[in-house]
Amino acid sequence: MGRLVQLELENFKSYRGHQVIGPFTSFTAVVGPNGAGKSNLMDAISFVLGVRSAHLRSTQLKDLVYRGRTVESRNGRVIDEAGDQSTRRAWVKAVYEDDNQRTINFQRTITSAGDSEYRINGRVVSLQTYNQTLEAQSILVKAKNFLVFQGDVEAVASQSPKDLARLIEQISGSWELHSEYSELEKQQDAAAEKSTFAYNKKRAVAAEVQSIVEQKKELELYESKVQLRTKATVEHMLHRLFVAEARIGEIKKDIGTLHDGSVAQASQQHVGLNASLQSQQKAQAQAFKAVNRQERQIKLVEQSMEAPTNDMHSVEQEMQQAIRDVEAAKAAHERLVRVETEINEKLAGVAKELAQARAEQRETARETRLRETVGALQRVFSGVHGRLAELCRPAQHKYDVAVATVLGRLMDAIVVDRQATALECIAYMKEQRAGQATFLPLDALQPAPVSDALRHAHRGARLATDVLQYDAGIEVAVLHACGGALICDTVEIARHLCYERRLDAKAVALDGTVIHRSGLITGGTAFGGGQRAQTQRWEAAAVENLRRARDRLTEELHDVSRERRRLSKDDALVSRVSGLQTRYRVARETVDALTRKVKAIATERNHAESQIAAAEPGAADAARELQNVRNEREAVNARVLAAAEPIFAEFCARLGIPSLDAFERQLLPATAASDERRLQFTTQLARLDSQCAFERKQLEAVEAQHSQLAQSLQTAQAALASLQAELQAEQQQMATSVTQIEALRTELAALRRRYGDACDDVQAARLGVEQGQRELDAMSRELSAKATELARAMADRAAVLRRCKIEDIPLPLSRGSLQALPLEAGVGAESQTAEAYLSQLSLGDSTQASASMADVDMDDNNIAVDYTQLPRSARDGNAAAVEQEYTDMLARLTAEIDALNPNPHARERLEAARVRLREIEAEHNASRQEARDAKTEFQAVRRRRHDTFMRCYNHLATAIDHAYKALTQSPLFPLGGTAYLALEDPESPYLAGVKYHAMPPLKRFRDMDQLSGGEKTVAALALLFSLQTFRPAPFFVLDEVDAALDLANVAKLANYLREHARAIPGAAASPEPTAAPDADIEADAGAEEDVDPDASHYMLRQSTRARKPDPQQQQQPSDATAAASPASADFQFIVISLKQALFERAHSLVGIYRDQPQNSSQVLTIDLEQFPA
Repeated sequence: MGRLVQLELENFKSYRGHQVIGPFTSFTAVVGPNGAGKSNLMDAISFVLGVRSAHLRSTQLKDLVYRGRTVESRNGRVIDEAGDQSTRRAWVKAVYEDDNQRTINFQRTITSAGDSEYRINGRVVSLQTYNQTLEAQSILVKAKNFLVFQGDVEAVASQSPKDLARLIEQISGSWELHSEYSELEKQQDAAAEKSTFAYNKKRAVAAEVQSIVEQKKELELYESKVQLRTKATVEHMLHRLFVAEARIGEIKKDIGTLHDGSVAQASQQHVGLNASLQSQQKAQAQAFKAVNRQERQIKLVEQSMEAPTNDMHSVEQEMQQAIRDVEAAKAAHERLVRVETEINEKLAGVAKELAQARAEQRETARETRLRETVGALQRVFSGVHGRLAELCRPAQHKYDVAVATVLGRLMDAIVVDRQATALECIAYMKEQRAGQATFLPLDALQPAPVSDALRHAHRGARLATDVLQYDAGIEVAVLHACGGALICDTVEIARHLCYERRLDAKAVALDGTVIHRSGLITGGTAFGGGQRAQTQRWEAAAVENLRRARDRLTEELHDVSRERRRLSKDDALVSRVSGLQTRYRVARETVDALTRKVKAIATERNHAESQIAAAEPGAADAARELQNVRNEREAVNARVLAAAEPIFAEFCARLGIPSLDAFERQLLPATAASDERRLQFTTQLARLDSQCAFERKQLEAVEAQHSQLAQSLQTAQAALASLQAELQAEQQQMATSVTQIEALRTELAALRRRYGDACDDVQAARLGVEQGQRELDAMSRELSAKATELARAMADRAAVLRRCKIEDIPLPLSRGSLQALPLEAGVGAESQTAEAYLSQLSLGDSTQASASMADVDMDDNNIAVDYTQLPRSARDGNAAAVEQEYTDMLARLTAEIDALNPNPHARERLEAARVRLREIEAEHNASRQEARDAKTEFQAVRRRRHDTFMRCYNHLATAIDHAYKALTQSPLFPLGGTAYLALEDPESPYLAGVKYHAMPPLKRFRDMDQLSGGEKTVAALALLFSLQTFRPAPFFVLDEVDAALDLANVAKLANYLREHARAIPGAAASPEPTAAPDADIEADAGAEEDVDPDASHYMLRQSTRARKPDPQQQQQPSDATAAASPASADFQFIVISLKQALFERAHSLVGIYRDQPQNSSQVLTIDLEQFPA
């Protein structure tokens, strides 16, 4: 038997890098502290043998790859402290040596994608080939009987009988017959079922032959009933067609009468009103144009009055009058503002009251539409009774609000007789787009019964149904709408009944206050707008009064507005007058300034003239004095000349000048006095000249200013005259313009009154058109309802014809064929036909429309019905009674026919049944033979499976007791305990279960669940060792199976393992791999290079490589195992243990420790056989 030599791991779980574990001897103990990685060695062995990852304490294969320890660097990056962040692959290689000393390398690799890759001697193989190779070496991976995981040893003993039986099947090999067994069992059951089915079929056919005669008689009776039903069906269809055509004729007659009468008259009236409205609108437009033309003319005249006027007195008078008019206009304006404010306040109050009236008016319009819809429904459907508010009324007016509150939204509900009628009405309203409505079908309503005690609950309270007046036929609808609601006279009575007496009913006071069953209070006078709206449906006078008040106030407001617009025109005139007044004031101020300037110039001229007159005498004296001075100067000059002649005779003779000394002595004082006098006269003369020059300049300036003032005065007088003339002209023009404006205003007022009358006429004409349009719409709706009835009647006739075609009813026809009739009706075909008929009527061609409808109605697809087969009684009788009679007859015949249920092929089936009976007998005989053959094959496989299972079971039943005794015997109890197996089903033990019982020494029998943990462990080990003796695996791996054992039992287990550990040739040496002849074996020459040469755990392997195997040990016979008892088989044990009593008895130790710096599990191996005991 082969053995496991060693394991090689690469990045598997806690083992970093490439590591070699081994060699393994016949009894190898794996030791190490907790968390070092001992169980990971167990997982590595299981992994390389193909065990699934779910059994290896992981969910996926990637969890088995070595991950190392992660730390965080300074930059926050998470890295692997081991330094290899790209490790995504791992593998485990098991070096196995078979019986012929050939080495087989089993390797399983976890790829980077997380998948498994299987190799045998370095060659990639499939999982199936991998498992087959292992099974060839007696390594049953599916059974896992050679692997005992940590904590599973007790579960082996405590497993259910079925699980134990399944384990025995896998060990024995009977499980390989499971598929064949199941398939043959199914074939046997199918053959037996087929045989039984054939037998039952034979009996059924025989019974069928017996019943054919009765079936034939029943068939004849059935055919006679069918003939009667066919005849009745034909007459029924004829009657329905007859009624439909008669109804079509009546509806067409009503439509023609309605169109020729009311609709035509309404149409003509509508056309006349439209023409009148157009003429009134034209007159209104003409009046509007005339008003605009007059306003433009007034504006032009007023613009012509904007020129300044020069007639001051007239302008002053007109301005005074304009000021008085402005004051009057202001007073009128203030009065109009006050009147407008009062009217607006009144109009706001009326509008506030009319807001509710408008809502009620809209509700009334809705009621009108609903009433028209209900009327149309009543005309089309006979089962429509009407609205609930119309079918019942309060007995007294004081209950109106309360009853309206109780009924609520059901006041407008439409009461019908049946639920089907309600559905038809809903469909009709959808087709006509007539809005929404609630229907109360009397046959479907189930109101809750009302307790009579509520009628006597209080004197001031009564049931809502007791204060209503209604017909007994709608009592169900009234009870449904009112329920058990109480109407109380006051809110206090309602509170007393609901809160103090706690009646389970809704209470409603007369003012609309509601106390619900839940105790909530709603409604009341302040909240009852909706209730008042419900109760005021019959009170339209208040609404009409409000409308009239609104119209009156609106008219007054329009008058005030017109007056204000007129005043706004006067304001414009006043503004123009104010402008003229300003211009007059400026002109007057200019004239006054010019007058004052002229007066000032005249005054200054007079003053200048007076100054000139006063200065003239002085000027004459000065002139005379000047002349005197001149004369005196001339005299003095003459005397000087006379005196100078003797003095300057010689000089004068020579020069014409006398002697200079005589001249100076005689003439110097006179000369000085003359010079002084001359200087005085010269100075006075210069002063007088200057004053004369100044006076002349002053005179010239005064004369120039006088001329200028005279010219300005003339200019001002001319301007004043021009302004006075212009003022007179403007006064005349203003008087003319005022007269013209008054005339134009009078004409404008007339035109405005005319325009207002035209607007009133247009409004009246528009109201007439709208009223006519409403009447025309009502008639159109009535015509539409008739058209709908016509379409329904036509649809009924077409439906009857199609039913006759579909059900193949032989309808008698005088013309045409049902084959030409389409099976599906066109969408809205009948409605389109009716609308076309109405269109022709609207064009006035009623004769052509009637003829067209006759052709369409009575000749669908050229079909004419022959009513000769319809009895006269059916034609002349009541249509509903005849319809009910035919319906009852057809229902009775159908029930009789359905009760017969004959076989239509009874005559033909008689001979066929006899032939089939003979065929079924032959089929039954063949199926019986097939069932016997299937049973024979199944029994053969069953015996093989039973024998295979029992062979293993019998071996285990004998071996388990020996194994258990060997594990439990001691000097005190040399016989040990007892263990045995028991079958639950000896006939088919593999389908039932196998019970396992163990009795420790000196203990009574008890179930396995009641044993202690150590006792369960010993029993489980005995079972596992026994299983190994039947089909022994080459090695046995145990993971801490001694955890629950005491020291004594651990010692017994160690002795057992040492005794049954087989001697391995050359166990001390590491065998050189040799290639098997039937497998490709590749030696890993580089394995030694991946190992640290300084690692201490390789010292044993390196030391034993130099040893040579003992040739004598290699040549020892291996027949001892075969010749031994079932419990004496030898195995290779690999035990993971923490108990010293166990691992000290091992042949070698594999120590596993945690290398913290490397963050990896490391291995130490030592051979204990080299040390003497």
